[in-house]
Amino acid sequence: MRKKAIIVAMLSFALAAGVVQAETLQERKQQKAENWKAKQKEWQEQKCKRVEERVQNRITRFEEGKVRRMNAYDNLRNRITKIISRAEEKGDDVSKLKEYQGVLNGKITKFEESYKSFIVKLRGSQKYACGNSEGQFRGNLQQARETIKTVQENAQDIKNYVVNTIRPEIKTLKDQKPKTDGNESESGAE
Repeated sequence: MRKKAIIVAMLSFALAAGVVQAETLQERKQQKAENWKAKQKEWQEQKCKRVEERVQNRITRFEEGKVRRMNAYDNLRNRITKIISRAEEKGDDVSKLKEYQGVLNGKITKFEESYKSFIVKLRGSQKYACGNSEGQFRGNLQQARETIKTVQENAQDIKNYVVNTIRPEIKTLKDQKPKTDGNESESGAE
């Protein structure tokens, strides 16, 4: 009997230990799942911070680029204006160059407007909550990419216009002999 009592006590103890062990195993699994979810959430937050920083850096870089480019275009406008005024003082015909300057100003204005549109679209992507935007963030970035292509095309158009139209006209102006100086030198030679 004593043997039976010891065996029953051992079995009940083993059974109780098994139930306790099963409960702790279940708790560990639950704890691991919670830890995993917490880590995923932390990783998502870190990823969101990195994306937001990159977008902000990109906005800053493009704004600085716009300032540099607009300064260059303003300098170009000023140089053309000086060339026109000097040529007028010499008595050269600058009507074509003035016309070209007007077209160039229009192209620069178009460039500036498209650049502003690009910056607005890029800033618009910042308003979406990371992870909760359901693709709106990505869609907005895609629109910004399409807009930057337009900006680049406008910049290339300005460059081509200056190289292919304005520079040859300025060269033609420089090669012209001034009307007043040419008459004086001829009269002085006689």
